[in-house]
Amino acid sequence: MNYKNPVDEEKKWVNLLVSIANPDLLDEQDRKQELIDEVLSRVVVDVLKGDVTAIEELLRFTPQKRLLGFLDEERAAELKLRLDNPFPTEDKS
Repeated sequence: MNYKNPVDEEKKWVNLLVSIANPDLLDEQDRKQELIDEVLSRVVVDVLKGDVTAIEELLRFTPQKRLLGFLDEERAAELKLRLDNPFPTEDKS
């Protein structure tokens, strides 16, 4: 099932018509959101095909703090510790 919100669809078409008539009327944030929406659509198609290459490329340029923010607190703390200490010293007690 592919549900599309009618309000979002209407906004998409209005923005398209406005951008064709006068591209300067769309502010930078709207243009950026349009690009984000297009990229997300493509990523979804790729993921459904089993291809996560695009997501991996985008994540490579995402700051570590933001990546850790997507994980639950316990897992994020564990990974942060490992990332901050890639060569932990062994305890020889």
